[in-house]
Amino acid sequence: PQGPNAPGDDPSAGRRSEILNEVFTRAERFNLQNDLGVFATIRLGSALKWRLKELGYDDKFIDIVAQHLVASVSQPK
Repeated sequence: PQGPNAPGDDPSAGRRSEILNEVFTRAERFNLQNDLGVFATIRLGSALKWRLKELGYDDKFIDIVAQHLVASVSQPK
């Protein structure tokens, strides 16, 4: 089943930005609470890429999102 923000629904650029900001905020919070190491961060980025690919997002978008996610959880606390 597809959620309300599945790729086929084509949310607006503003809504997409809101969704991504929420994802990155949650990832940063999770990292602060769980102290992700290098390998866990890599696994997180890979899992996100595969999930977005399964949902039908294009490769360029997937790479940008995954890079941003990894960068956001890799910042020093």
